[in-house]
Amino acid sequence: MSVRVLHIYKKNYENAQQNYLGSVKDIRSRTEYFIERGIEYDKILVSGKFYTREDFEQVFCKTLDRFDIVVLEMTFSPNLLRNLRRSMPNSTLMVRSHNAELFHRFHWALAQGASLKAFRYLFQAVKNFILDLACAQFSNYVLTISQWEADFYWKKFISSKKVKYVPFYLPRSYVKELKPCDPKRNICVHFGSSLDNPLIADATRNFISAVGKLDHEFADWEFIATGALPSRKVHISPRIKWQGMIPKPYIALRPARAMALLSNYGMGFKTKILEAVMARCFVILPKALLARQPEELRPYCLPIDLRSNDSFGKALAKCSGMLPEGDPNLLLRQKAFAAMDELIGISPARRSIGKEA
Repeated sequence: MSVRVLHIYKKNYENAQQNYLGSVKDIRSRTEYFIERGIEYDKILVSGKFYTREDFEQVFCKTLDRFDIVVLEMTFSPNLLRNLRRSMPNSTLMVRSHNAELFHRFHWALAQGASLKAFRYLFQAVKNFILDLACAQFSNYVLTISQWEADFYWKKFISSKKVKYVPFYLPRSYVKELKPCDPKRNICVHFGSSLDNPLIADATRNFISAVGKLDHEFADWEFIATGALPSRKVHISPRIKWQGMIPKPYIALRPARAMALLSNYGMGFKTKILEAVMARCFVILPKALLARQPEELRPYCLPIDLRSNDSFGKALAKCSGMLPEGDPNLLLRQKAFAAMDELIGISPARRSIGKEA
């Protein structure tokens, strides 16, 4: 059976500066799937998450009846999905969810703390939740990025028959960049951001606090942080080497023994965790965040209690041991391929493709 797919996503995701953005890596995994399965696909790049009249014209100038399936990356344009449904009544419409928006933006508000901006995030949470539900209404399937969000978010509000778990995995180009691991040293890395993201800012503050509590312990460890400095005045331990914005974050990750992601907040699949594991790093993170991550990643993670003064140090001590063997990316890739195969109707003869990373 020959299947034609129309793939729609934001234009700026093709920008080289966005190469390490989680959404970009996720979209490229879909492209990799289409290519490896020999699926004919066409892409349309639109201006932003809230589509303009020009975007609509660009989409609908296509001969839409050529396409059997549409994959829209992001749950922010129910109007586009509604019009696609009218124009393509016999086609299958799929929308990718990168975060459980109601919970995710609520976490933004909690991480921000009491402020006018936090109230704006709460308003955004409700607004984005309405967009989530509307996109689900006009699509055949919602492709969730994590099993937790499928079970505790989407299936609570829409028909479970529409909810399909298609896990994130790292495309081969990223794995190849991570593979040449440097000799491991006692380095713990925290990745910040240049964006105004309260979740990352919360993780940064917690990393600074955790390193500060170590006192003179772990003298043979280096602590590296990237991204912008916290906007709030925070005393930064001299033990932390701030590297600012780096164009290739994997360079900092490859020699490290550990990567710290120290915030309870945030939905979706934390792509940094998988990247760290593929670079043969332990991942130190709060128990609440670990509970929302795929089971394939848990053997490589060291959960801590952010309220404890010594929890971070105990986890760090374990990072000198051997990382468990295995390839969680391959397992997630196979699961993602199998899910898409089922949705698209790929024959068993073609399903052997893509079983090896």
